[in-house]
Amino acid sequence: MTLANIKKGKRGKMRERLIILGEKKIGKTTFGAAAPSPIFIPTEDGCSSINGLDYFPKQNTYQGILDCIISLGKDKHDFETVVFDTLDGIVDILSEEVTTKEFSGSPHKFNNYLQGNKVVTAKLKGFVDMLDRLREEKGMRIILLCHPGTANMKNPEGEDYVKTTGAMGKFTWGLFTNWADRIGYAGYDFIIRNADDAGKKGKAKQLGSERHLRFGGTASLDVGCRVGYELKEDKMMFDYKAYKENQ
Repeated sequence: MTLANIKKGKRGKMRERLIILGEKKIGKTTFGAAAPSPIFIPTEDGCSSINGLDYFPKQNTYQGILDCIISLGKDKHDFETVVFDTLDGIVDILSEEVTTKEFSGSPHKFNNYLQGNKVVTAKLKGFVDMLDRLREEKGMRIILLCHPGTANMKNPEGEDYVKTTGAMGKFTWGLFTNWADRIGYAGYDFIIRNADDAGKKGKAKQLGSERHLRFGGTASLDVGCRVGYELKEDKMMFDYKAYKENQ
């Protein structure tokens, strides 16, 4: 290694590796469908109801998911974005296969000392390597849609607390948080009118809600952006246009 090997950084040099956390029916699939020239690799229903959207057949095996990625890597196409709907669906499929093949079909053995989650995470390292090759060789944007879960966090300076993460084991989620350039959380802002606002007694009333997308992490929310992929605003409306305008 010599000084000739030194490279100079460049902001946002490659298209992002994006994870979107969001509850069921909040619009994750619609968000992914609005990305530039998307192709979906689904593990659940949803994308088939969007007019004109390109997608592979619904996958129910881990090898089938890998085969979809392989075809995108070797075949000629004009897709700019690959959307996985959902990431936790992929993890569930692989976890079931690992339980059957390596833990005698026993969920207890799989969960004992998090052994199964460690095996699943090790196998998924090959999955993220394949995604990175798509990104580097085909210039594709990677979007992983994911349902949220929770994790118990140990706090040496105070009370323990619960954090919102992806719906998967902690080792697997750690793999993807280290890999992703951006992790956003899609949630709701509820519009409330207090009884006093109307000059009347009674309970507060919910008038409606707005969907938002957050990239500003907190102690209880595992989201954020890698250096070079920061956004203008940490919070925006939950639609792809608003997300794009904040780049």
